[in-house]
Amino acid sequence: MEAPAPLRKSLALLFCDLAGTTRLTAKEGDLVASAVFREFYEHAGRLSGEHHSLTIKFIYDAFLSVFANIDDVMPFVISIERLFAENPMLVGRFAGFHFSLHYGEVVLIETSYGREVLGEAVAVVAELNGAARTLPQEIVVSQAALERMPSSYRQLAGPSEFYEFKRLGKSVEFHRISLAG
Repeated sequence: MEAPAPLRKSLALLFCDLAGTTRLTAKEGDLVASAVFREFYEHAGRLSGEHHSLTIKFIYDAFLSVFANIDDVMPFVISIERLFAENPMLVGRFAGFHFSLHYGEVVLIETSYGREVLGEAVAVVAELNGAARTLPQEIVVSQAALERMPSSYRQLAGPSEFYEFKRLGKSVEFHRISLAG
């Protein structure tokens, strides 16, 4: 059986890095940390499906989630933050999140282990995460993503900032959106 051909598609990419995972492992040990991560992976995967993510990929204490409709991203972000505030196994175990959002063209492929996304847009959202701060309900959003977001979120965007991508040889304009009351 032949694998389906790769598909080029413009998508919203959300990257989330959990802060405080080293402290969690040092304080509570590998076995407890693995149970906490499993709890997070299970719930984040469920929430990903509920919010129409095309794919979610976990990389230790981070994940990449991809959306065809950018309108689904912020409700997903809010549900992830709520998960860490309400799930007894997760409450207080992490220092917070680093969220970044970008919109761009990727190559979407099917593999034996699920969907995978490749391309410069993936590198941009992962690198842009370096500009994120560990603040409750803050997300770093590229200009490309901001232009496609609902106006209710665009109105919350802070001033333009620029992130220098040394490996890509360019800078990307971004904004911070705070969802905190």
